Amino acid sequence: MARFAESLEDATSGTVLYVDARGQARPSEQYRRRVVLGVGGAAVAMGVYTAALSYAGGPIGFVVAGVFNLLVVRNLAAWRTLYRATVLQVARQNGEAETLLVRLVGRRLTPYRIKANAEQALARIAVMRGRYDQALVLQSSAVRRLSKDRRARSRRRIIEYERVVTLINLGQIAEARRRFDGLPRALEGDYLRVQRTIAELYLCFGENRHGFDPAFLDEQADIALGLRSAPALLVLLAWAQVFAGHDRRAAELLTLARERSGQEQMRKVYPRVCTWMNAF
Repeated sequence: MARFAESLEDATSGTVLYVDARGQARPSEQYRRRVVLGVGGAAVAMGVYTAALSYAGGPIGFVVAGVFNLLVVRNLAAWRTLYRATVLQVARQNGEAETLLVRLVGRRLTPYRIKANAEQALARIAVMRGRYDQALVLQSSAVRRLSKDRRARSRRRIIEYERVVTLINLGQIAEARRRFDGLPRALEGDYLRVQRTIAELYLCFGENRHGFDPAFLDEQADIALGLRSAPALLVLLAWAQVFAGHDRRAAELLTLARERSGQEQMRKVYPRVCTWMNAF
């Protein structure tokens, strides 16, 4: 059973955070309510289709309804498998999670949204293994799958920010800048805003320049201090302060960053700035 964080501030590397369609972190109760409504709605739809088609088409209608119901059940089973894989990833059982995720991507009838989510999860596993080329391929595939789905804009944007970070790790700084500058900021919730800030700071680190206003850096530091994890944001803000000539402030932020959870993940996801931190 996964342990849910109730807000962005409470999230740690060992919890699952529910993020809604706007990229806003929400309490676990809202996730459970969505699951109940989804399963209940599917059950009602199956009953209605079976009754209606059987009445209108007799035996043939009953067969058609059976095919529809089978597809619904397969989709629900696929979502359940994706959830199990997420729980395994949180528990750092990446090998078992990978087996489930590869199976989902390989199934012909798996819904495209589930395939995209599975590819994102596989990309995260690849990153933790230092396989950034593989992660980039998976992230790009996931973005393509969601490119025309307006309801999946939040998920797509999360993956796009993750792809920017991967491009930086691969040394493709110009391409990362091109991708980042092409992303709009409309309708971003708290989780997406943090991910955007991290991606932008990491990109500036890769370019070895930034023009952030001191007030913006202070605002982001206040946000980062309120998070139980996200050490990368603190480290990147420390770099920005050093770049601006504020070494003392940077040292304070680095001390706090080293106290946050998620150190192993940070070293894998943001290796370049972690090398800088170790040398500071």
